[in-house]
This record gives sequence, C-alpha cells and structure tokens, in this order.
Amino acid sequence: MVDRINVKVTIKDGRIVNIDVDHNETEGIGAAAIPQYVEQTIAKNGLDIDSVTGATVSLNGYKDAVSRALAKALE
Repeated sequence: MVDRINVKVTIKDGRIVNIDVDHNETEGIGAAAIPQYVEQTIAKNGLDIDSVTGATVSLNGYKDAVSRALAKALE
C-alpha cells in the first residue's frame, strides 16, 4: 500500500499563500523535504520546484496532492 500525501492549499488573491501537509513520509528523507517543497511552491506560486536529493518519490506524491487540491478548488 502506498501512503498518500494530503494537502490543504490556501489561495488568496490568486496566489498560493499556505499549504498544510499531512503525510507519513520517511523521517529524515521525505519528511525533511516536504517543508522545502511547500516553501518553493508558495514562493513560485506553482509546482515548478526543485527536487531534494533522495526525495524524488516524495516530490511526486507532493505534486500530485497539490495538483489534486488545486483542481478541486477550480470545480
């Protein structure tokens, strides 16, 4: 079973201003990378972000979760 990353994305005036993340990523690898992914996403207002070495699978799960949240917001 693959653990999912769940997010709540807050958008204000067309910009991503906050992302709350619920995950079970590996401590010290994926778990350490998630805050960096959140910071980059908010700074760039999108998912054109850099991977942290060793945490590519976490990046893919994070991007999928944020994409799902943004798509749901547009429904």
